[in-house]
Amino acid sequence: MVENPSILEEALARASTLPLACTSGQLRAVDHALFQLAVDQGVPLRYAGDLDTAGLQIAATVHQLYGAELVAMDAAIVRATGSTPSAVPIGALPPAHSSTELGRALHAGGRIVYQEHDAVLDRLLATEEARVPDSKAHAPAHDADR
Repeated sequence: MVENPSILEEALARASTLPLACTSGQLRAVDHALFQLAVDQGVPLRYAGDLDTAGLQIAATVHQLYGAELVAMDAAIVRATGSTPSAVPIGALPPAHSSTELGRALHAGGRIVYQEHDAVLDRLLATEEARVPDSKAHAPAHDADR
């Protein structure tokens, strides 16, 4: 799951066949329904969002309510974006993130890191490719015999 539709566009441009879905920003009822259906079916959730106040709040909600693994949302990705991750100042972070390694990295860089940054896209899509299971491994037994 990703926060921004431009990530889906980039995945298509890269001819990716990864299973991706997008919340288009703040979570809505349909997003919660999809997350819960995934959890109910045993589908492991992975979430990536912008490294700004709203993105961190969304990620915290998805992680806390649905157990999603957060992807490309750590101090290493902030460092990988270099000296100019964006033109937008970081501002105040949610209190839960202010004293974390991620929060310190964001404050040190002084800028928001958006999902559209090449370093984030490369890590997000590469990480997804490395972790997508073989579809045959999850096929029902009667389908595997065909």
